[in-house]
Amino acid sequence: MKITHAAVKIKDLRQNKIICIPCHRHCDAFRILKEFGYKLNQDYQILEQGFLNEYEQFLNRQEAYFYAKQSGQIGETEFENCLYSEDLW
Repeated sequence: MKITHAAVKIKDLRQNKIICIPCHRHCDAFRILKEFGYKLNQDYQILEQGFLNEYEQFLNRQEAYFYAKQSGQIGETEFENCLYSEDLW
């Protein structure tokens, strides 16, 4: 059981659907959106930042923290009960 990616869940206003963007760090998802010409609140809305596990299930930061802690993927972190990509890689 491992966290495999950081991820950002957005509502794509161009396509009127919710999508999840896997990335190495959360800021990478926003860079990708910008490169495709997406503008915050005009073309997309941020719903949640989180992570994907090996089954490609989206976990919010709190769920991912406990998942990574339970699997031994992380030790002590700066922010207890909340996972950041810097805690993993």
